[in-house]
Amino acid sequence: MTLKSSQARWRLIQYQTQDGNGFEFPANAMSLTPGVGAFLYLRRWGEEKHFDIWQNDFGSSKAWSRGKTGLAARGWLAIMTSLYCC
Repeated sequence: MTLKSSQARWRLIQYQTQDGNGFEFPANAMSLTPGVGAFLYLRRWGEEKHFDIWQNDFGSSKAWSRGKTGLAARGWLAIMTSLYCC
């Protein structure tokens, strides 16, 4: 397939999870098997979601100090919460 924003060739990877959810996404790495491409996409999505949660949940400037000590405390709390929850 080709995209409007790119002249390169792309392929559409279709993947279905064990619980029946289906996903489709474009990929330009032709040498990867569809399963590997889906796994890498899943891992990337998990990382992006992780940083999105950190930004939204710990980014409130009204609830946290903007000073050096406040930023350090917020960072340590975020790390401890992430390690405890996972």
